[in-house]
Amino acid sequence: MKKLFILLSLFTCFDAIQANAQNIINGIGKLKLDSPPSILTEIGYDLDKAIKVNSMEEYHGKVYRNYTGHSLYQLFPDEKRKYGITDASYHPSVKVFYIPKYEPVEGLVCSGLTLKFFNDSLYFIETYNPSELEDAFALKYGKPQVNLEEKDKQYTTRYGTKVTKTDQTFKMTYETGNPQTTCIATILIWYNNKGEKSTLYYLVIDTPKISEFVKDYDEKKRNEAEEKREKDKLKTLDNL
Repeated sequence: MKKLFILLSLFTCFDAIQANAQNIINGIGKLKLDSPPSILTEIGYDLDKAIKVNSMEEYHGKVYRNYTGHSLYQLFPDEKRKYGITDASYHPSVKVFYIPKYEPVEGLVCSGLTLKFFNDSLYFIETYNPSELEDAFALKYGKPQVNLEEKDKQYTTRYGTKVTKTDQTFKMTYETGNPQTTCIATILIWYNNKGEKSTLYYLVIDTPKISEFVKDYDEKKRNEAEEKREKDKLKTLDNL
């Protein structure tokens, strides 16, 4: 009954959208695509007190799977590693923030949100473990299209027994009503080389055109930074 109340509340209390655009998915609550960074202030986070995170040690200590508290984190690349804080960007026009939680309507809490802005315009929203949000989206916007990909892996146990495990990727794609916007929930289930299971569940609303542009830019900059690190390291070996 409580869950039904939450869903009905979301259906009726989500920020008003024009009647002729009722089926457009463009964000979560006040976190709408194209919003400026000041939207964080409106949902209770202080931009002036954002904690800067630019190393993997800080990221794992403060941000990774942190779904509690009310701190605002701004993410920057880890200059010491090629692949460090993957959500951070080298692009000068991109700002990346992380908030532990956000409650768009009473009773529905979104966990671990990464928010990316390009030219101070929100283009990427990611939240973890979004089962209740998915239920609400399905009720308001319609059920998603579900796609499943599987890949078998074979492992040898310590007793010499051959065991087959299946990695699975579930993708739930919602119709956003806007060809420039996607909304996809993903469940990843995979096994390591010991056959141990891991699961990751997240939902992303974004503008793919901008995301791809920034991704390509970051890959180029990461490669350039790695080449510089290698050259600097080589210089230290001149007298070896």
